[in-house]
Amino acid sequence: MNDSSRPEPLRIYCAAHSAEPGGAEWCLDTFLQGFDRTRFDVSVGFAAEGPMVARAQAAGCRVEIPYFSWWLGYERSWWYWKNLLGRGLFRIRRLARTLRREKVRAVYTNSAVVFEAALAARRARVPHVWHVHEVLTPNYWPTRLLSLPAIRRRIGRWSVRVVFESQAARKAAPEVPSEKVAVVPNPVRFSRDAVPSPEQARAAGQAFRRRHGIPLDKTLILWLGRFSERKDPLAALEAFRRVNGDEAVLVFAGEGPLETVLRERISESGSSNRVFALPFVHDVREALAAADALLLTSREESFGLVLVEAGAMAKPVVATATQGPREIVSHDRTGLLVPPGDLGALVGALQRVIADSALRARLGAAAQEHVWAEYDPALYVERLQSLLESAASGGLP
Repeated sequence: MNDSSRPEPLRIYCAAHSAEPGGAEWCLDTFLQGFDRTRFDVSVGFAAEGPMVARAQAAGCRVEIPYFSWWLGYERSWWYWKNLLGRGLFRIRRLARTLRREKVRAVYTNSAVVFEAALAARRARVPHVWHVHEVLTPNYWPTRLLSLPAIRRRIGRWSVRVVFESQAARKAAPEVPSEKVAVVPNPVRFSRDAVPSPEQARAAGQAFRRRHGIPLDKTLILWLGRFSERKDPLAALEAFRRVNGDEAVLVFAGEGPLETVLRERISESGSSNRVFALPFVHDVREALAAADALLLTSREESFGLVLVEAGAMAKPVVATATQGPREIVSHDRTGLLVPPGDLGALVGALQRVIADSALRARLGAAAQEHVWAEYDPALYVERLQSLLESAASGGLP
């Protein structure tokens, strides 16, 4: 096919609720880095400034910062209400004009948290795809503009397709019509070619430990994520404190509202030689190379991207059996699952993986095989591309 007969790329507008590194943001980044430039022309609107903006620009995407308002999980403040009530309608109208002028074929909102792009798409009569990266239940969302059933109904009504990252997240939104639903698991953040060889991983892991003063001869249990009540790092600390023996260390890597409390608890427990709290890790492969197992203690979890990333690096996991982890981890085959809130079971699972290197090797190998069959980033990108093409050609609901 010559250039003159090749169809023009579909123009897609992506709305992002945050430009800070996080699970949903990395999923969008995977799409932005990998989409087919001959099929799509993508622009992105971020709700705020942040490091993910530069990554989108480096991927060749046009970027704007509209400061979208959140209708879930917002912090009550004078600025929030001013941004919502004083600027929200203007943003919706302005974006609708842009969608018409730029002949955008589909709008893609990468979180249930923001809603203005969906309304702009509706106003401009452009098909809208909503990617829900959250569990839409009351425990997940203490602040919301409308009731959760009302929000879930609107997500379904304002979209031609609604994408969930797990079956559990889909079940939490029964108001969304089944014919609009697609379940697309989140991807590994790196390609299979980027997984270090065993020798490279050993060297990188030792370098990571030396850099942070972590003993080389201890079994390292890694906790990665946001220090928040939902992720519950304090449960990880308490469980590890009860583990018998001193052959293991626990390493936290992250940031968030519980950081000060976590550091204080570590100091008060007298475990500073066995428990380490590190800043957020941008390249998880380095931290995972140093780890012997990953620990996830979330009270609720729509997906659990770190579980997939650990599996990609052949690391076993111990995880609470919440929504997403139950779909990712096969108990006693690719990892160990424990009931949420059961501290005794968590202690027992930790003791098993710490004491048994053969168990760790078996679980890690099975996890790696499973992850690359189901969560390859190339597969994720193609699934989204197919959904967007279908939405663009299928018209409005």
